[in-house]
Amino acid sequence: MLKVVGASWEKTRIGTYILLGALLLAFGAFFLSHMERPTYSGTYCATAYWARNSGYRLEYWGQRNDLDQVPVGAVRACFRDSVLENGWSQLELESQSSYTDTVQAHAAGMMEGALTWHNIYMHWSNTIDAVCSKDEESEEFCGWLRGFFMTNVDTVKKMADRRRKHDHYWHQVALFYDQLDGLQTGFRRGVKRSRLEIDIPTSDFLLMNAAVDIRDLKLFYTKVVSKNSGLEPDPAKGMMLLKLLQPKVEGGVARVLLGHASDGSYSSMLRMVKKYTLRYHFSSDVKQNAGDRNVVPGTNIVFSGYPGVLASLDDFYEIMGPRRHHMLAAGVKLEYDNMALWSRIDLFRSISLAPRVMAANRLGYSARAWARYFSRNPSTGVKQWLLIDMKRFTERNVTEGEQVVTSGEYDRSVESNEIPTTSDQYDDEQPQSGIVTKRMDDYVDDDFEEQHHPAGGRQIRAVTLPQATQGSNPPESPVTPVAAFGSEMFWVVDQLPGRLHAEDVTEKIISAGYWITKGLPYFKEQQELGHVRVTNTTAPGLKEKILHNITDLEMLAKFIRQSGYRGDLDREQPAAY
Repeated sequence: MLKVVGASWEKTRIGTYILLGALLLAFGAFFLSHMERPTYSGTYCATAYWARNSGYRLEYWGQRNDLDQVPVGAVRACFRDSVLENGWSQLELESQSSYTDTVQAHAAGMMEGALTWHNIYMHWSNTIDAVCSKDEESEEFCGWLRGFFMTNVDTVKKMADRRRKHDHYWHQVALFYDQLDGLQTGFRRGVKRSRLEIDIPTSDFLLMNAAVDIRDLKLFYTKVVSKNSGLEPDPAKGMMLLKLLQPKVEGGVARVLLGHASDGSYSSMLRMVKKYTLRYHFSSDVKQNAGDRNVVPGTNIVFSGYPGVLASLDDFYEIMGPRRHHMLAAGVKLEYDNMALWSRIDLFRSISLAPRVMAANRLGYSARAWARYFSRNPSTGVKQWLLIDMKRFTERNVTEGEQVVTSGEYDRSVESNEIPTTSDQYDDEQPQSGIVTKRMDDYVDDDFEEQHHPAGGRQIRAVTLPQATQGSNPPESPVTPVAAFGSEMFWVVDQLPGRLHAEDVTEKIISAGYWITKGLPYFKEQQELGHVRVTNTTAPGLKEKILHNITDLEMLAKFIRQSGYRGDLDREQPAAY
């Protein structure tokens, strides 16, 4: 046997083992290099847990591609910052109905604040901080706004706490501010986790969420509070165009095209698509063993928004939920010249647009019901809204009888001009005696104080909204084929300070084939109240252009770009919008 001098058997075996190990590692690396690796898109996810003893706890999971892959908890969320790629970032929140509404709302706010804290700070720097420090007049106006909203929100919270147990609308308003409180907590947790020393005051969080109301308050401030302020009201810049495409052949598909240009400013560049899947209940006093009937209709709300803002400043929402619930709500700023409308409004008890519209989005199971809830407490947020009830968008072979059956099973007392209470949410009987009538002109007189109504009494609000057919058993409709666009599919809502008019305009829109607005009141009553003179300013050939040239979304977008507001073309005060 040949033996190498100076090498022992033990050292030879060790060298052999090292060589075999290296070969195995090489083979392993070869196979691993050909295995499919998970690719991430920069989407970061987290989960909020809640326990009665320990409170809230946030767990960060790093990058995930799908919200379904994230542990559930009370609320789970995913966020992707892709502004530099396509101009938008995306946020998705999902809560569980097994938790109380207060826990869902606060945890949802914490999730959004913790994941988007940097975007929130940049949005605040671009808007509130930059505008309020521009000049002396702006500083004085922002100081007035901060003091006003701190008092206003404190008052509204007290009103909501008193009424949320027996009033669905006030419960949703309270949840909005619960979510806003959680947003501030999550923002500060995210900043602390990043070891930075930055902060946003509470008053400025309120200003960010009241940007739409500030446009109206700025007009009120310059016309009533400080006439020599030197501030210029913001012009109306939004527009909407609705186009209906009827099927040209038997068995064809009808289409609904909606173009919307918002009233926002160029400084609000950090745009964000948000999807809130928040399974709130009708009230905090949830009946046991009631199942899904306690969950509000509008559980899934998708809207174009901004960091740190819990509603769409663009005023564009897609609302979905159980029982085929599907609606669209879009709004633009409304022009008016009658400043006397503000004289009967107590601004310190008024509710901002954001909590009002989110309450209507969650409670309104139809366009009529949405308008009914939105008609409560109209003050700031002067807007014109177009509501599209997509449940009414039927196929040609669907009958009217089938459409009524599938239109939802929510409380229809709202259809007969009633605001339901928790005790009668699912009561199908006739309204009982002891009805209290409230008019919008003096709604502030009884919102703050406790009211003692007769047992079983309900509240109705006198607004200019067409009444539904009264009676517990409406006559059955004959089973006949209907067109693709069902009845009560399109509603228009005009809101002035303290005045609101909502009406079903389905027949008019179907007859015309389109509907267009640039921020002028649609109804004659609102035109007279707002001292707005509406003349026929339609450009020659515009109707034919809309009816014949706009056949798809690409042509609709081109029309919106050509017809929308261009601030840089304003000769007196050119600006980028």
